[in-house]
Amino acid sequence: RPLATHMLLKSVVRMERPLATHMSQFDQVKDTCPQLSDEQRQTARGFEAVLNQTKHLTTLAQKEKMCVGPHVPLVLLKLEAALKSNQLAIIKRDKVSAGSSVEHAREMCDVADMTPLGKECLKRALVEFQRRFCGKDIEEPVSDARITITPRELLASVLDV
Repeated sequence: RPLATHMLLKSVVRMERPLATHMSQFDQVKDTCPQLSDEQRQTARGFEAVLNQTKHLTTLAQKEKMCVGPHVPLVLLKLEAALKSNQLAIIKRDKVSAGSSVEHAREMCDVADMTPLGKECLKRALVEFQRRFCGKDIEEPVSDARITITPRELLASVLDV
């Protein structure tokens, strides 16, 4: 499940700094995960940022209750805007602390500053979004793909708000 993968990746990214602090206090290995380079860690943070954008839609799809039905078009529009944006909220290692929420450790980062694998992850997420919700059979993201909201969904959203 995508949400389980996201939570696992978020916990690994979140524990990176506290583990490094713990290891340095006891004069053990300074690097908590020596098999990963700095670029690979940055890539992992980019993957987590993309999964963080899709988590609301994943949660709605897993619950599938009648009361969340009117919110689906709004969540789709929000996700589309986030995937097409030039910035993503990425967890910054120096802002993570043991007692704080990961959401407070996020900082907006330009997509241009992401690693090539992070950019590819974002591109694939956008392509998959356009395939599923815009009715496009594509391999590359297109700019003219739009979500179609039926009059019934629009009415349900307006009445629910």
